[in-house]
Amino acid sequence: DDLTLKRKSNQATRVSNGFSLRAKAALRSNHSSSVEIPNQWYNLTADLSVKPPPPLHPKTLEPIKPEDLSHLFPNELIKQEATLERFIDIPEEVLEIYKLWRPTPLI
Repeated sequence: DDLTLKRKSNQATRVSNGFSLRAKAALRSNHSSSVEIPNQWYNLTADLSVKPPPPLHPKTLEPIKPEDLSHLFPNELIKQEATLERFIDIPEEVLEIYKLWRPTPLI
């Protein structure tokens, strides 16, 4: 078991080091021939003919208000969740992280 744990630990280190190297290389790279990063998210709800029902407050069973969510989520995220706009601008802070590494592929 110790050998297995040691191998897993080494694998995690290699993955972590690989990410670190890619991130540093991405920061040093000034050419735009790398993968294009989108500037907006697509909001599927905007194109639905029948909109999903609003989330309900667990105590009142009434549609939840933005102020009910403000202690759980950042205001920008609440606005994104409530909008019916087709495209939502990706915040600059998120774009900066995407330039380093994209955790899931864009399809």
